[in-house]
Amino acid sequence: MKPDAVQPSLWRELVSSRPGRASYALRITGCCILSCLLVQYYQTPEAALSVYIVFFLVKPDRHSSIVQSIAAVLLMGCIVGLLLLIIQQVIDDPVLRLASMAALSLFFMFAALASKLRPVASILALIFAYTLDLVSQAFIGELATRALLYGWLAAIIPAGVCLSLSLLCAPGAAQLLRQTLAYDFRLAAARLQQADHASDAWCEVLQDDQSQIQQWLKLSAKERDASDLPQLQRCCTALGPLCILIEQLGRTWSPLPGGLSTSQLAQFLTACGDALEARQALPDFPQLSEVDARHHTLCELASLFRFISTNTPAAGAAELSAGTAKPVSGFWLADAFSNPDYPRLALKTTAAALSCYLIYSLLDWPGIHTSLITCYIVALASTAETLQKLHLRLIGCLIGSAAGIATILLIMPQIETLAHLLALIAVSSLVAAWVAAGSSRIAYAGLQIAFAYYLCVLQGHGPAFDLVVPRDRVIGIVLGLLVVYLIFVHIWPVSMARQIDSGLLQAQALFTRLCQPDHNKLTPQQRYGLLNQIAMQLNLVQRAYALITLEPDTVRPTPGWLEQRQHLLHSLQLLCQQLVMRSNSAITSMRQLRYVLLQLAELLPVSSATLCSETLNALCLQLHQLTQRHANPDCLSHETLQSPA
Repeated sequence: MKPDAVQPSLWRELVSSRPGRASYALRITGCCILSCLLVQYYQTPEAALSVYIVFFLVKPDRHSSIVQSIAAVLLMGCIVGLLLLIIQQVIDDPVLRLASMAALSLFFMFAALASKLRPVASILALIFAYTLDLVSQAFIGELATRALLYGWLAAIIPAGVCLSLSLLCAPGAAQLLRQTLAYDFRLAAARLQQADHASDAWCEVLQDDQSQIQQWLKLSAKERDASDLPQLQRCCTALGPLCILIEQLGRTWSPLPGGLSTSQLAQFLTACGDALEARQALPDFPQLSEVDARHHTLCELASLFRFISTNTPAAGAAELSAGTAKPVSGFWLADAFSNPDYPRLALKTTAAALSCYLIYSLLDWPGIHTSLITCYIVALASTAETLQKLHLRLIGCLIGSAAGIATILLIMPQIETLAHLLALIAVSSLVAAWVAAGSSRIAYAGLQIAFAYYLCVLQGHGPAFDLVVPRDRVIGIVLGLLVVYLIFVHIWPVSMARQIDSGLLQAQALFTRLCQPDHNKLTPQQRYGLLNQIAMQLNLVQRAYALITLEPDTVRPTPGWLEQRQHLLHSLQLLCQQLVMRSNSAITSMRQLRYVLLQLAELLPVSSATLCSETLNALCLQLHQLTQRHANPDCLSHETLQSPA
């Protein structure tokens, strides 16, 4: 995390070989090949859909893949049962069918933001709407029922394949966590040696929000072979402070004669990465000479590795998580029925989907039904996130369609056996899976490359030569993107500004906990845990700030607003660095935090500024008591900040 961090280049993200990416892409490819083999052998309908579902079921770790595959089968069974009840009532009534599509879409899109169904609600809305659309083409109830059962079969085949391969060869969460931490340690060593090949990768580590790492850490606790879990917990807790210290050393450290050299410290970090992968204890930090002892950052780095290498159980982690745990809630979120953004998103998405449905129904052009699918896929909470996904879908669609058309024209005439077709699917799936296994900036494009390509190549049970299919699919996707853009930009647009302000408020709450007068009473686990959470929160704000540039001028805040938030973010990042290096006393840190809180209270909306003012008042009182305790002649008097009207 650094204030002037730049985004890694797209080319670097395409060729980046982070731990687990290659094996993840190969497992997706293997599942696609086996699914295609079974679909072609048994000649089940919707071959392209069966193969494409693999990309949603296969996850980097074994536990998530198994859960996802089992859940897909159970969920599809429930959906088919519910649809069988609905179809019998609406198959002969177009108006009732349209009303059912609208009602189900509104409910599930509302639940996608306001309930525990958030991960799957938008997919459920898509399945129900698309199925009811297909029902309109089946004028006999028995045909509709048979189509639904075949749809369930189309999901069971890839789910069974993914479940089998995950049990056989998918890595565990603990193994992926060790590999990722070892990779980060080696990148830190390369950063100290100023290696050019590590610059973009190191920048990516600095900006990582660690969400995947934290998820793997939770899953590691459920595995039997995670005997080194306490060490992994301490490494994850110290990762944010470690990155800050290494970045500071890389910028300012000049080894002195008789002291620790850059190569020695780099070798130590590399040895730590090797020890993590080998599930061994980390080596001792190199002995600091008198010359090194004067370098504050080096001393703090040595203290950090003493914490990581301690053999005591990580009891502080439970205390820290207990202090930051979110209140337990029910099925609906606390603001589910008070936040106007939730029903607005449901209305906008439903309006976009039904507009596309009416367009291709009135034109009698069912081949562009991908427009309806597109509306549910790209619709997200904020305008910037929606536009980012819109761009990735368009790029992926164009690449996949171009590759599919080229395959039909140049390669399909040479296809003679099923083995040749499987080889074609293997190559295309590997390319798409490699992109899909990348960072969030490019991953969705990989899914769309696969989807568009499969629609072109897998049109039935045998070689495909119909160019009308890829043409219609591309037109449908472009139509859906256009409708979503018009609606989401001009009707109730949601800027990333709210997320930025909310993220800054959450960061200041963590800073306030860390800058308490009794901060020295915090255990190392608690202190490093808070610093790591602060680094993660500031990275989330940095990402939101980068996304806001995608918003149109009519939605994006003014340049002055952006400059003020960037200045606040920069101040918080500098304060985080100083707290990691303990370069400030408690009084100085609290004064700096007080200055940032004053700025926050002036800039944020009234409700948020009131909360910030209450925190500021408490902080000023603590600062006054602390300065009096230390008999500081420059002590601050307690000030009360009034909430802005």
